[in-house]
Amino acid sequence: MSKPKNILSLFILCCIFSFGTNEKIYGQYLDTLKIKSAAIINLKQINNKQNQFSPAFAKDGIVYVEYQQKRKSKGLTNREKAFDIMFVNMSKDVQQPEIFNERFNSNYVEGPASFSADFKTLYLTRSNIQSGELKKSSDKILRLKIFKSTLEDSTWSDLKEESFILGDYNYCHPSISEDGETLIIASDMPGGFGKMDLYLLRKIGDGWSAPTNLGPAVNSAGNDWFPFLHQSDILFYASDGYFKEKQDLDIYAIDIGVGNLGEREKLPSPINSEYDDFGLILNGDQTEAYFSSSRLGGKGRDDIYQFKFSGSIIEKEKVDSFFVQFVIKNEKDNLPLEMAKITMSQLSFAGQKIKLSDYDLKLIDSKDGSKEVVVKLNNDDQLASALLTDVNGTSSVELPSKSRFLVEVNKEGFQSNSFIYIPQNGESYEVLLEEIIIPSSSTLPNIPTPKQEIFIPTAKGSIVVFENIYYDLNSANLKAGAVKELDALSKVMQEQPYIKVQLSAHTDSRGNDVYNQLLSDKRATSAKNYLISKGISSNRIVAIGFGESRLRNRCSDEVPCTEEEHQYNRRTEVKILDN
Repeated sequence: MSKPKNILSLFILCCIFSFGTNEKIYGQYLDTLKIKSAAIINLKQINNKQNQFSPAFAKDGIVYVEYQQKRKSKGLTNREKAFDIMFVNMSKDVQQPEIFNERFNSNYVEGPASFSADFKTLYLTRSNIQSGELKKSSDKILRLKIFKSTLEDSTWSDLKEESFILGDYNYCHPSISEDGETLIIASDMPGGFGKMDLYLLRKIGDGWSAPTNLGPAVNSAGNDWFPFLHQSDILFYASDGYFKEKQDLDIYAIDIGVGNLGEREKLPSPINSEYDDFGLILNGDQTEAYFSSSRLGGKGRDDIYQFKFSGSIIEKEKVDSFFVQFVIKNEKDNLPLEMAKITMSQLSFAGQKIKLSDYDLKLIDSKDGSKEVVVKLNNDDQLASALLTDVNGTSSVELPSKSRFLVEVNKEGFQSNSFIYIPQNGESYEVLLEEIIIPSSSTLPNIPTPKQEIFIPTAKGSIVVFENIYYDLNSANLKAGAVKELDALSKVMQEQPYIKVQLSAHTDSRGNDVYNQLLSDKRATSAKNYLISKGISSNRIVAIGFGESRLRNRCSDEVPCTEEEHQYNRRTEVKILDN
C-alpha cells in the first residue's frame, strides 16, 4: 500500500534513514487480489441472535463483544445497553463461547478489548464504573473509559482506569502494539476532526504520553474507531465519515511505520460490503483475519466472520528514487558556499519509539506553506545522513520518492536553515544562509538566567513571561532549546484540566507594523500548536499577536541595537484566563 502524502500537521517524529545509490528502498502495500479471492466464513458456533462484534486475539483463541440484554437486570434503559466480553477457544473443533471474566461484567458496557503480546496485560473499554459506583460526567452521562488489568498467578487484577484519561469525554477501543510501546485509542475529546477520532500514545516509563491525534490522513468528519495496529505497522480501522451519501462503517488500512509511503486504503470486497464492516484483526503471518459485519445472511444484527488468505496479504514493493541537488549560497551576495553541512532525516508518522532530545523541537515550514512540529533525534545515539557542499556550493543525493525529509543546512559563521523537503526528480534546490554579524561590544539587555525550576502560577489573571522562548528573525519557528517552559505549561494544563490560557506573542521593531502584527499572530499560533501537540485541547488556548506594540527595551524603530537586544523583544507571554 502507499503512504500518506500529508502526515500529521501537529506532531511529527524524525526517524533515521541511510542514503546510498545501491540501497534498496521498499514500501508496503496490500495484495488486493488475495483479499478478493479469500474464503469468508461465518463463525456460526459463536454467532447467535444477539450481536457479536469487535474480536481481539487472546491466548488460544479470541475475545469479542456480545450484546446480552436479555441476561441483564431489569433496571436497564435504552441509553444504558449492556455488552459483555466473551471468550472462545479457536483451537478446539467445537467452539463454545463463555464469559471471559465475570468480575469484569456489569449491567453496562464492556469491550472492545486488546491484549499485550504475552496475553498478560488487558486494555478494556468499559463504562466508567469504579469500585462498583457509576461515575457519570457533569452532564449526567455514563461515558466510556479505558481500563487496564494484569494477569498475576493466573488471576486478573482489578480494573484500573488509565492515567492519560482527562475530562468528561469518551475514551475507548484500545489497540496495543506488539512491542507494547504504542497504544491506539478512539476518543471524542475536543480538538478532533470529527465525532470520534483515533489517537496515538507512546509508552513513557510505566505510563503513557498524552494522546496525539492521528490527523486528517486517518481521521474524517465522522466516526473513526475500532482500530487494530498490526505488527507490520499497518493500522486497520473503521470509518463512516469519508462519504456523505454512505453512512455505514467501512474498514480502512494505512501504514504508520517508518518511511510512511502511502495513503489510507479502503479494503475491497468481500471484506467491505454495503453494510457495517468493522473491528478487523489480522494474525502475525497475515494469512487469517477476523472482523465483524451486519451484512445480510448472518445469524444476528452483527456477526463475526473469519477470512483465510492464500498467503501473506502485506507485500513489499520497490520505491523509485530521485537524484536531487542542493545549492547553498550566501544570502547577502548570492555566492556559493563551500563545505556547508547538509543533514537530512526522513520524517515518519507520529509515535515511533526513538530516544528524543529534551529540547530540540522546532516548528518548521513545509513546502506547501503549512507548519509542522518536528522533534529531532538525539544525535548522540543515531546520526542522520550528512552531506558537504563542493566549491560550487552544490551536493547531490539519491532520495526515495513519496518521502519527506527534515533538512538542516549549517556552516560556520552563518545562521542555520531548516525546512521540510519533498524530493522532486532532477530538482536543483537552492538554500540561502544568512551571515552572522558579530556585534560590537555594547550593553546587552538584562536577560534572566534560566532557572532550574519553572514556576507557573495558576491563579486567574496571573501573567508569566516566558523568557526562554525565542524566535528566529522573520520567522515563526521556535528556536532549538527554547520550549522547556512550554513543556512545563503543558504539564500544568494536563494536571489541571480546567485551566485556560492566553498566549501572547511579541516581535521586535524591525519590519513594518503590519508585517510584525502578522508575524506575531503566527508566533502565537506556533506556541499554541506546540501545546496541542502535547495533548492540550485547542479550546483551552487563546493565541494573540501584539506585533511590536509592547517592546521591553529601547529598541524601537530606527534605534541601533544588537541582535541580542532585538531577540529580547521576541517573546511569548502566558496569561491564566480560567481555573
